[in-house]
Amino acid sequence: MNLPNHRKNLLKWTIVSLALFSVALAFALR
Repeated sequence: MNLPNHRKNLLKWTIVSLALFSVALAFALR
């Protein structure tokens, strides 16, 4: 397992899920 690549992928998915969560939150509070 390539650790730096895995870590970069995990960071990418964390950012993506945070972005989706903030979009959903903004839509709910609109």
